[in-house]
Amino acid sequence: MGKVFDIQRMSVHDGPGIRTTVFLKGCPLRCLWCHNPESQSFDISIGYNPEKCQGCGECVRFCEAHSIADGIHTFDRTKCRHDGKCTDLCLNKAIIVSGHETTADEVLREVMKDKTFYKTTCGGVTFSGGEPLSQPKFLLELLVASKKAGLHTVVDTSGFGKSETVSDIAPYTDLFLWDYKESDESKHIEFTGVSNVPIKENLRLVNELGVPVILRCPIIPGLNDREDHFDGIASIAAELSCVKEVNVMAFHKLGDGKYEFFDMENPTLDVPAMENERKAEIIDSLRKKIAEKTDRNIHVE
Repeated sequence: MGKVFDIQRMSVHDGPGIRTTVFLKGCPLRCLWCHNPESQSFDISIGYNPEKCQGCGECVRFCEAHSIADGIHTFDRTKCRHDGKCTDLCLNKAIIVSGHETTADEVLREVMKDKTFYKTTCGGVTFSGGEPLSQPKFLLELLVASKKAGLHTVVDTSGFGKSETVSDIAPYTDLFLWDYKESDESKHIEFTGVSNVPIKENLRLVNELGVPVILRCPIIPGLNDREDHFDGIASIAAELSCVKEVNVMAFHKLGDGKYEFFDMENPTLDVPAMENERKAEIIDSLRKKIAEKTDRNIHVE
């Protein structure tokens, strides 16, 4: 059994072609700019969107964490059982559940629904998170089953995990999407809560194992939009032949609502989305630095 919090079909941003992206729950990192905060906990998370609530009272009949007074719904999280059953009763999907236990076979049945599109677009399945390396046995089982089914496989990871896990999954992984968040170790700890030393070591391990990598670089205004970090990106791309491309991922605000729904503190609430002018400056700077050291392509998301 493993924990999944979403399965997104017809995805076009998580690897080549049309794909199905399976989001595994739980992450040891706490990136200040996380766009999937509901993925962080390994436990089931319950969210509430008051804009969708019509005060029908179905949830109140089932769970003491919910109450309605004068037409106003109140969700007392201290009484929540975290079983997600109240979401089945919510007619307007105002109560949101993130995470459920499932098996690799169940996941693959959902993934294979779009197998025709994989064949015609050179797509496949992507395992993302959270951090998929944090469920090593489940991830390995998913990858093995996917390869037996003839699927192209991608693992979208921060690279933070045990080297044994990386070695185990590498033979069944066609491509890594590797989030390279910060070059400086102290700043990486400040921004994500963990060191980038094991991340770089695992990236070098993947290079030895010969699995191609797309380096994905989230750029956050006021945090890692610095020339020394851009130098670090160019250097690691030049050092490792496994890195085939560098993706620049400009900061956006699409995840802000999730922090509200799941009653979580948003560390970048006051950080603005990146303006096009600044994005152009960053891309130009990165292109120059990478061109000085290697011939890797840059793609902007």
